[in-house]
Amino acid sequence: AVGSRFAGWSLRLDDGIPFFTYAASTFPDDIVTVAASRALKGNKLTLKYETAGPRKAATVSLYDVEGLVASGEIAHTFLIPAGLGETLDIGRDTGVAVTQYQQALGV
Repeated sequence: AVGSRFAGWSLRLDDGIPFFTYAASTFPDDIVTVAASRALKGNKLTLKYETAGPRKAATVSLYDVEGLVASGEIAHTFLIPAGLGETLDIGRDTGVAVTQYQQALGV
C-alpha cells in the first residue's frame, strides 16, 4: 500500500483473489476497488495503470498468467499520496489504511 484513505492505493490478495483499491479522497465516489472474480492463477500478478497525469482519469487492469482478470476506471487521480507518516508498505498497511481489509492491517 502507498498513502492512506485520504489519497492512496493498495494491491492485495484476499483468499488468493487479487484486489486493487484506489482512494482519491474519503468520499465514497472517490474510492474505486477493482477485483478479480477468481483466485490468482500461477504465481505472477501484473498491475497496469494508465493515466494522462495527475487529476486525470485512469484505467487499472490486473493480469495473471492466463491474461486479464479484472479492470476498472478511476474518474480522477490524486497528485501525491496523503499522510505524513505513510510509506510503501509490503505485507501490511500500517498507519492510516487505504481501505478496510478482511484481516487487520491487510496481513
